[in-house]
Amino acid sequence: MSNLPMDTFNREVVTIDRELKKLETQDGPVTGYDLIAKWNITYAKISHVLNKLHAFALEMDMYGKVAPMLYELQQRVERLPYVPDIRDVTRAQNVLALSPSIVVTEDVQPDKQEPELKRVTVVQNDGAILFDQDFLPTGIQKGALPAWDAPTSPTTPSLPLPQIWDDLTKAISGKYILAYDFVLIQMQLEVTALRFQLPIPVLIGESILDLYFAYHGTNVLPTIDEPGGAFPIPTAFYNQLGAPFSRDASYTPVERAARILHILQGIANCTLTTPSQPNE
Repeated sequence: MSNLPMDTFNREVVTIDRELKKLETQDGPVTGYDLIAKWNITYAKISHVLNKLHAFALEMDMYGKVAPMLYELQQRVERLPYVPDIRDVTRAQNVLALSPSIVVTEDVQPDKQEPELKRVTVVQNDGAILFDQDFLPTGIQKGALPAWDAPTSPTTPSLPLPQIWDDLTKAISGKYILAYDFVLIQMQLEVTALRFQLPIPVLIGESILDLYFAYHGTNVLPTIDEPGGAFPIPTAFYNQLGAPFSRDASYTPVERAARILHILQGIANCTLTTPSQPNE
């Protein structure tokens, strides 16, 4: 049987109520590392004590008596505004401290063919372009792709693929990579390397999507899906993420890289607010 006496139970209820009022009366969004860390500590304390009181009430066979009180406290906890987990902020800070290179890719899917890697851009976090090369002719949307060993012409890449690939490998070698979807880029490069018998690049890095959705937590996670899917992410989140999710297709690869870095910095600095979601 628990050693927690009834007076302690009541005292803990008063403590939870007091701590909840502090969070409930918070002015404006909680931003900044210290404030978010403090909120996390208070929230964790409230949740821990509340779970402890639930267990105690059940063990002492008094749950029916105190259930309304505990339910009210639980409802107040659930109504609190969402605040990021400080561990997700620290994760983003660690990535930023590695001075990542941002990799942006484009692909194209001709009729009845597998997607082809069309362009790769590698940008340092200071904006310097390390690599920016088209792998396929510009504007190919339909029909068969030209063979890589076809004679040089206006419809083929200006450099031999092995040379392009070697330049790309040098640009990303030893770098910590940040991308919209790190796993996707790994797959794109691996498929291209295997198809044309080129060395498979070994990448170490992170997806800004993973950092973004971890930071926003339950505000968006229940609705994750592909754009246009049955349960799409609200447009406001796509607009904040930018290309390739924005409906505005005019972003250049360098602008897309800058957006990725901007989101990382916003998470690391605790300044990336949850975007408003107007009724559509």
